Amino acid sequence: MADPITWLAVASAVVGATGTVVETESAVDDAQAEANIAKSNAEIAAQQAGQAEDAKRKSNRDLLARQRAAFSENGIVNDTGTAVGVQAQTGIAAELDALNIRYEGMLQRTNYLNQALAAKARAKNTRTSGYLAAASQLLGGGMAAKGRAPSTGAPPSSGGTRAWSTITPFKRSGTTPSMKGPY
Repeated sequence: MADPITWLAVASAVVGATGTVVETESAVDDAQAEANIAKSNAEIAAQQAGQAEDAKRKSNRDLLARQRAAFSENGIVNDTGTAVGVQAQTGIAAELDALNIRYEGMLQRTNYLNQALAAKARAKNTRTSGYLAAASQLLGGGMAAKGRAPSTGAPPSSGGTRAWSTITPFKRSGTTPSMKGPY
């Protein structure tokens, strides 16, 4: 049976890892909520831009109608000469205004969608790093319980069945791997 210090080290690692997972999931939930809000804002921006564009086009039609009425009141024929040119220029400028409203709405929508993508990426990265941190805490606690990894990260001077200084990597059956080869 393990001694109480070992149990405390293991319990501490489990509690720490659990806390890390809970924190991680909370941060992931926040980032996902932020992504959902940004997606909703993108759709709202697109709808508002569409409505503003439609309103601008109606306003433009009203302006052209008033312009034709003013030409008629002043005895100017609407379908010839200067009247046609003025109405064409007014129509072009008005359509450009409507298209600019659409473009601004598209930019705003794209901005919100980019925010949503960034929030989703942050959620994914937060989850990955959080679970890695929790795993590290569990492993660190397990190693501390076995006396193999002190908190400083340096090899312990004693503990386990072999001292760290006697562990020789790559030794098998009394031979060391050769660096020579087909390279």
